[in-house]
Amino acid sequence: MISEIPDAKRQALDEMGRAVLAEVKRQIIQRGVHDDRNHVRNWQRYRVGSGGGYVAVYPAKEKVQGKKASSRKITKYLEKGHAIRPPSGKAKRYKARINVDKVVLGKKNVIVPARQFYSFTRPAAEELAMRAAEKVLVKLENLFDL
Repeated sequence: MISEIPDAKRQALDEMGRAVLAEVKRQIIQRGVHDDRNHVRNWQRYRVGSGGGYVAVYPAKEKVQGKKASSRKITKYLEKGHAIRPPSGKAKRYKARINVDKVVLGKKNVIVPARQFYSFTRPAAEELAMRAAEKVLVKLENLFDL
């Protein structure tokens, strides 16, 4: 039984990582990220620490075709928001192409608001982790007929 316990901890962490990753992907949809082709959702990964002491959900580092920023930077911009250059047209008939309803006017720049899908996942992560640990404990109980 004792030899199974380290493996049980790793199984529990793996289960927790999958549960939190699924919640992050759900939050990406719910928070309104325009992701028709699932790029942002597919960039999300989880890893279990080498010592088996933690699990982390993070964006994978991939080159994004046609963009200068990597998938990590794009995910960070979506999570925390970012500034964009204000419209520069000076002509009378100039109409800005940005949709003002979707941005916030800052002191100097136009700011795209944050989506905060990681931040909204954080409160649910503890509950998801507890449920995942319970699943592994039930499997251990069934394995050892306790």
